[in-house]
Amino acid sequence: MARQSFLFEQEPEPGGASIAQVVIQLPVEGIFDYRIPAPLNGRVVPGVRVRVNFSGRKVMATCIAVSDRSRVQDPRAIIDLVDEQPLLSPALLELTRWIASHYHCGWWEAISTALPAAARRGGGFRKILHARLAPNVDEALAMADELLEKRPEQSRCLRILAEEGGFMEAIRLCGRANVSRSPLETLKKQGFLTLEWIEQEREPIRGLAEPPKGPVELTEEQAAALDAVVDSAVEGSGSGRRGRTDFLLFGVTGSGKTEVYLRAIREVVAQGRQAIVLVPEIALTPQTVARFRHRFDRVAVLHSRLTDAERYSQWRTIRSGAADVVVGARSALFAPVPRLGLIVIDEEHETSFKQQNAPRYHARTVALERGRIEGVPVLLGSATPSLEAWNEVAAGRMELLRLSHRVGGGQFPAVTVLHMGLEKSRGRNFLSSHLCSAVDDALAKQKQVILFLNRRGFHTAIICADCAESVRCTQCDIAMTHHRSSNRVICHYCGHELVPPADCAHCGSRRLKYIGSGTERIEAEVKRAFLGAAVLRMDSDTMSSRNAHEEALESFRKREKDILIGTQMIAKGLDFPGVSLVGVISADTSLLLPDFRAAERTYQLISQVAGRAGRVDDAGRVIVQTYNPEHYAVRLAVDNDYERFATIELAARLEHGYPPFGHLLRVLFTAEAESDAMRLARSAAAALGRAALPGETTILGPARAPLTKISGRYRWHLMVKAEGEEAIGEAGRALRALARENSTAAARTDSARMQIDADPLSML
Repeated sequence: MARQSFLFEQEPEPGGASIAQVVIQLPVEGIFDYRIPAPLNGRVVPGVRVRVNFSGRKVMATCIAVSDRSRVQDPRAIIDLVDEQPLLSPALLELTRWIASHYHCGWWEAISTALPAAARRGGGFRKILHARLAPNVDEALAMADELLEKRPEQSRCLRILAEEGGFMEAIRLCGRANVSRSPLETLKKQGFLTLEWIEQEREPIRGLAEPPKGPVELTEEQAAALDAVVDSAVEGSGSGRRGRTDFLLFGVTGSGKTEVYLRAIREVVAQGRQAIVLVPEIALTPQTVARFRHRFDRVAVLHSRLTDAERYSQWRTIRSGAADVVVGARSALFAPVPRLGLIVIDEEHETSFKQQNAPRYHARTVALERGRIEGVPVLLGSATPSLEAWNEVAAGRMELLRLSHRVGGGQFPAVTVLHMGLEKSRGRNFLSSHLCSAVDDALAKQKQVILFLNRRGFHTAIICADCAESVRCTQCDIAMTHHRSSNRVICHYCGHELVPPADCAHCGSRRLKYIGSGTERIEAEVKRAFLGAAVLRMDSDTMSSRNAHEEALESFRKREKDILIGTQMIAKGLDFPGVSLVGVISADTSLLLPDFRAAERTYQLISQVAGRAGRVDDAGRVIVQTYNPEHYAVRLAVDNDYERFATIELAARLEHGYPPFGHLLRVLFTAEAESDAMRLARSAAAALGRAALPGETTILGPARAPLTKISGRYRWHLMVKAEGEEAIGEAGRALRALARENSTAAARTDSARMQIDADPLSML
């Protein structure tokens, strides 16, 4: 192994062999020095991958710098070069370094995240065998005539290949000639043709929705917002041009934020630069992509539903500079655009922008850092901004742009709040008489309806009437959900399934009660109540196939369905002019979570769902069903008063030192035996206590996590809460040192693991 020591500073030899500083693509810490052999001089540059000998193994490593001196004595030589061109630009290398530091992961993990899987493997396209004529077409036809009597199969192959212009897929050639591959191999040996394996490019954008209408006249607010962004983004002469500025575009639903994005990007592209547009994964519909494809000729798309080959194809297109606009979900942030000019994040408040496995980065935070590194502005947009973004404006680190009116004469819907405690006393549990009457009215007017409930399944739990125990998952210790269509109870965390039991596993009673309601039950009740209405349900149970989501939304957009029932996947960024009624079945779901962000998420969900109604000439209606009508998150969402909500919520956050006024580090410990998870959690708390963290720092826990067991592993956690980032950084380093010690201890026999999450969104 190339020992990483700073005790030696080796002077370069005369004529100086260069040294590559590399990050090993293995879970090891540190930067290692390797000598660049003479044949590779000038070819090993930052961003390329090399093969090296590490601990007796040939492994892949990424060059992050080149130096004329080594920090170790007699460094080993690089074995060979993997890439002729850098996979990561200097800016992306710097960004991955920052991610590793900020999110307390290995640099190798950050680098892996920035590259598509196929690029990490050194390829990714399916290769197709092609046949190519060696002589010209006329010569080939003459040869085909000569071979006709003695070698008819070879003759047919040559003639067909000549008729196709001398080049075609071998499998298609064999099919048309009705031969195996053997005649082609013979013709190859005779020098009549060559056989080549060629990578098959993949086009991931299929079946785009009907393109939207062209640009419309901007409102005064849109024009002012556009001018501010363009002034910051576009290079130009003139002393009046501002410096780089980040923006928060605070626009109510239907106010035309997308039009501002499109026009700002147009100006950036006109200057020969490129833009990255991040949208929540669920918003990557044909309708969304079509908006960009309609305005720009060269659009690339990156998201999780692409195959490895499709993603790699798009990545290579982007890297070559052949894409002006990159539209994608979280990972598109790492798109290797060579001339970046603007980063846009639509619906920046969305929790899907937070990565749930290492490195656990938040796309909004990383986008702001990439913008700083590359000197380009970042434009965040939302009708319900995250409190982190709103506070950046208050602190003067971001400029606020407002869109306070809907475009095209769209009116805000009338909102009615129903106290479901009163409805329940009248015998209605989840569909109030008021909501049913409103649905009837909308359907009579040939309008569409959206019903929102953020719970899947038919019943949310099965409980014993005698001992009050629920049917729980043995792997997760979570109440299982009843799905009537499949006659199963399913754990929504690990996927474990059971046939619904006939009696209680704890006391043997046969008095089992099926309680609660999910989208499947709502669908059944709606179909029963509104005969003849075409009903569509969208949740992860019904949208399992690859293109199901796009196809379902397209059918609703075309008004082939009257009522759309769904979870949060229908709540964000969708525009359906035919919708006049939105019903929120239960506005309290997120309020019940043990999470300091519960009120913020409740406000955002209600406001975003309500925004699906009344977008053109019909004001529409929104009915919100809740057991907590007086809660400020519900009340202010109904009033569409975000600024009042932010004032109240930020005051509470400030009082308790929660983000954005403080920093959090959540550490989760999991193990197959609870005692092992508990032991590691207590060791971590002790290590943090010894670390003497700077500033005012509080360690909360360790304690059992709210979800105490998932997929057969017990869960404990602790929280580090600090005023400054320095303390969080120190805590992260202490925990990573403990993790290394725990993973290499010779006496270690348990399965305990530690997960470090900076700026966590989940407290469960």
